[in-house]
Amino acid sequence: MEPRELSPQEVQAQIEDLALVKLIKIDGNEDALVRLYNKYHWILLNVKRRSYIRMMSDEDWEQEGMLVCYEAALCYDEARGSWRSFYRVKLLNWSKTLLRRTLCARRVGNQRAISYDGDEVLKETCLGCEQACEIPLSTSYEKIIGSLTQRELAGLLVFTGAYELHEVCQRYGYKPESVLKTKSALRKRLLNPPE
Repeated sequence: MEPRELSPQEVQAQIEDLALVKLIKIDGNEDALVRLYNKYHWILLNVKRRSYIRMMSDEDWEQEGMLVCYEAALCYDEARGSWRSFYRVKLLNWSKTLLRRTLCARRVGNQRAISYDGDEVLKETCLGCEQACEIPLSTSYEKIIGSLTQRELAGLLVFTGAYELHEVCQRYGYKPESVLKTKSALRKRLLNPPE
């Protein structure tokens, strides 16, 4: 498949882009960088629209887009194709890298999550239910679970997702605020177990 022939406007745009890129490469011309960035700002807006990254404000996107534009200008080679397509690919790759970093940071937080492994099992029948809901426990949590009150056991069932809040409140007659407060306190105890 042969490459399509460029229109005179596209040829003129490429010539202007090359001139701006050369100015940036030679002496770091800020005006040329701003002109090039503003000319292709719409590409940044498209990438931003396609990628949601938590904690990224509009100003962050603008700043990062300008930095990517500068880095792309420094490493651009005419043999790679048009500046516009090169800049677009650099922005897409940058947004994917940023998304990977964000997800990696979330995985680090998940490493602190509690693992309910072990031989001991808490049975929900202690609350008077017909069904038994088994929650495996590690030995380090055995002391905590053994000392829980009925209300704290109800909070544990909500915390572990065995039951919804409204189910526990309806079944055992507790107020939702009370169970939520107990669940929050229980969560803190489970995240910082005694040694």
